Amino acid sequence: MSGQKIPVIQIILAALFIALALFSGSTALYYSAIIFACFAAIQFFAVIAKPKKLSKSEFDELDKKYSGKVLVIDALSLILVLAETAIIYFVFAGLKENAYKSVAQTAVFTSNPQGLLFMAAFLFSISTIGWIIHYAARKIFGSDYWQYYFNRKNVGFDTQKIYGFVSIAALVLAVPALVFGFADYSAIRDNGVHLNNWGKLNPVEYTWSDVLEIQEFAGKENPFYVISFSSKEKWNTSNEKWSAPQEQVIEFISVKSGKEIEKN
Repeated sequence: MSGQKIPVIQIILAALFIALALFSGSTALYYSAIIFACFAAIQFFAVIAKPKKLSKSEFDELDKKYSGKVLVIDALSLILVLAETAIIYFVFAGLKENAYKSVAQTAVFTSNPQGLLFMAAFLFSISTIGWIIHYAARKIFGSDYWQYYFNRKNVGFDTQKIYGFVSIAALVLAVPALVFGFADYSAIRDNGVHLNNWGKLNPVEYTWSDVLEIQEFAGKENPFYVISFSSKEKWNTSNEKWSAPQEQVIEFISVKSGKEIEKN
């Protein structure tokens, strides 16, 4: 690592920025923190995963051979990530739908959020697709393709040295996303609420007498509701994916519980 220092300040700032975003509840800060963290990570990787240096003549020779193929391989890599994510996601979504058939049959309305399932599918794809792409390019073009690729100015580090860590991290994160994504399924019945949102693994059954308050909040595009129960739990409906229009569902809850919808 001689000649180049680890960007400690950028890493600390990225960590602080991410922490601020997590506790602020601001979507804009979430995305800003992710972008900032990516730039800090690239600088960090450029220090700890330097590629085997090619001489100018070696690079120029390989550039003539592979420069036209880089964009194609990068585009195919992106397509493969999206395709694998889509396949895994639809498999997960189908399994979840099948697992909750009995719950849906006894419900007036259901909520089957898909966000965590998609995240799990994407993370599973990230954890595997790099190995496939690296192996395929190596077999088709030879190992010198990756030596050339790592030495390109817009890359600057050995991505394969980093990918092992990224693959494991993505897999570790995918498992809880999948578990909580499968558990995230709620139902509105004639006799009460079968509540199992993404923050819990085991469902809770509430009768209509358990509903204490229904509050409506204005969202950026659509309103969302917070329903308070006698257990002191507050159910935020902003993450729900209802089987009917949300207003119809909330009106049903209001009528059944005898609680008016309070606008904020």
